[in-house]
Formats: sequence, structure tokens, C-alpha cells
Amino acid sequence: MRQTAIFVDAGYLFAAGSALITGSKKSRSSCQLDVKKALNALITKAKGVEPDARVLRTYWYDGIKPYTGPTAAQTALGEEPYVKLRLGMLNSQGQQKGVDSLIVTDLIELARNQAIHDALILAGDEDIRVGVQVAQSFGVRVHLLGVVPTRGNVSPHLRQEMDSLSEFDNADIGSFLKCEVEAQPAIEPNLAGNSAAKQSDTADNTSNRSTSDQTLSAIVRSILTRFDTTQIEQFQTALATTGSLPREVDAPILGTAREKFGRDLTSEEKREARKIAREKLN
Repeated sequence: MRQTAIFVDAGYLFAAGSALITGSKKSRSSCQLDVKKALNALITKAKGVEPDARVLRTYWYDGIKPYTGPTAAQTALGEEPYVKLRLGMLNSQGQQKGVDSLIVTDLIELARNQAIHDALILAGDEDIRVGVQVAQSFGVRVHLLGVVPTRGNVSPHLRQEMDSLSEFDNADIGSFLKCEVEAQPAIEPNLAGNSAAKQSDTADNTSNRSTSDQTLSAIVRSILTRFDTTQIEQFQTALATTGSLPREVDAPILGTAREKFGRDLTSEEKREARKIAREKLN
């Protein structure tokens, strides 16, 4: 039986996909992926390159920060049937490291073991070109799946190496990826002033702290409304398991609060924001 394997560079998908549907690249924290719809869309594309082949599985490549585990979304994705989650690292700039080599290794091993006849690759980096060449030498046909406009976000040398090219267009990406501009929660009038002046006015500390808590609560509510029921359930599971807020929730809350206050949050404010988020998730 002929078999097709799907290889997905998540970094490329989020970067190119968010740019296509919003006009500019968006941060991961402002985007939500419907995993099941994304996997079904990939399988449809795989069937397009070889209708009579069985889809062996989808290999999903992403990055994590050093000394941390996978995010709640990554964990949930890795638990999907016929999905293999492969994780590289993220550097201090948020760039993936080691992901391309993981793709190359899996592609070559599957080709060498004659486990696949076709490979569908959603990626754009030239570094995987050598893997494509080796897989082709074992008789595997390798197909590129890009995100419109492929000529602007995929290495031309990688495109030339492929046996065929297909693309996800705006409608395709929009069916499973939603991105939005970072929410701007309403700020109480007395929070819009100079933060240094507030800190110097010790007589109003209690009042300011109360208003600060109200604003943090508003920010937390705003961030949580970005996520659907399935994602919230994933976050609740991660919170119950680890005792810590998932990064997908923690990072946008702290980032939005920092912008609103016009300064870094104090340790007390960070603890309060996280406490509010835990309470709302529970």
C-alpha cells in the first residue's frame, strides 16, 4: 500500500499564515489554531498529491524554550491520533533551533525504510533541502505545501527541489487559524497618568492598588475571551497538573498589563494577575 507522510513546520505555518490572513506576522499569543481542522486540511492536501495513498501520520515540528516543557496546546496536539510531535528549541529571540534537522532526519529515515512513497512538507527553510534530495534518491516523491504567497515566504532553492507545489490560500488558513490584534482593555482614567507620579503619592497607595487590581482583572478577562472552550479546558488541565499558568495565558496577560501601566509590573502585581487568572480558569 502506498503511504504519504505529512511534515509541518509550525513556526512557518504560524508566521506565514498570520501574515496572510491579517496582513502582518502576529505573535503566537494572539493566534489560535483549531487543531482538528488544521489536521483535516493537511490530510486533504495529502490526498490531493496521491489520492490512492494512505496517510501514514502527520509529523508536527515546533520549538520550546530551554528548560521548559511543551505548552498546553502542544501537549494536546501531540495527543491527537496519527500525530507525532517533535520539539526543537527556541532561542532568546523566539527563533526555532534544531527543527529543520528533525524534519530532515524523519524524512530520510522513512524514505530509507521504504515506509512512504510520498511526502508532503509544509515548510519554507532551505535547510531541509538536503533531506528532500536524499529522500528522492530512495524513490520518494516530495511535495511542497506552501502558504500564499509561496514565492515570498519559501526559499526558491527549496521550491525548485520539490516534485510538486500546492498552496494554502486565505480561505484555507482562515478555516483553522484565527489571529487578532492584541486586545486593548479599557483603562480606568486614573491609571492613564504618569506611573512615577502615582508611586510618589503614598497617600493614594491603597486606592491605586485597588484600581490596579480592577484593571488586572479586566485584562485577564480580555485575554481569556480570545480562547475557545477546548483551549480553556486544555489550560485548566495544564493548571491542575503543573500548578502553573500555561505560557499561552501568562505571557499575553503580563505583556498587556505592562503596556497599560507603562512600566514593568512589580512582583506583587504579577502575583495578583496570576492569582486572578487561576481563579477565573478554575
